[in-house]
Amino acid sequence: MRRWLEEYDVRPGFYDFIFQKLKEKISHIPMKERVCALKWDEMAIKSYEEYSFLDEIEGLVDLGSLRRKSERAKCVFVFCLDSLNARHVWQQPLAYFLPGKCMKAEKIIILLKECLDRLSEMGADVQLVTCDQGTCNQSAYAQLGINPENPLFI
Repeated sequence: MRRWLEEYDVRPGFYDFIFQKLKEKISHIPMKERVCALKWDEMAIKSYEEYSFLDEIEGLVDLGSLRRKSERAKCVFVFCLDSLNARHVWQQPLAYFLPGKCMKAEKIIILLKECLDRLSEMGADVQLVTCDQGTCNQSAYAQLGINPENPLFI
């Protein structure tokens, strides 16, 4: 993740250029190798505030298009796409967000649906969505109607 952030000037949220680059790469691989898994994870980060050369304060809550707040971010929430059936295994970070304490279930659902829509539009065959069993993730799954008897959502 650090290398990705150093290579590109990426701010929290979804960026069209990342999905465009991935679309270009995916368009050159066979359909069966486009099968992939979307995963997300949330990790604690060191809370700080710093004035950047971009004339803004870094380290604050930033959910991309959903909003920016003046409280310190304490976590980073990341979406990543992994190949499942490719000859040459690939993995691509898609977006990151800086929530306060943890990403709320309602926000996870909004961002998940946006991410899946973008991936569908670019030709990725997402067959699996996965995350750990954190409290907010469990709540998001419950709100989507996902349970052991019904492991799918649309």
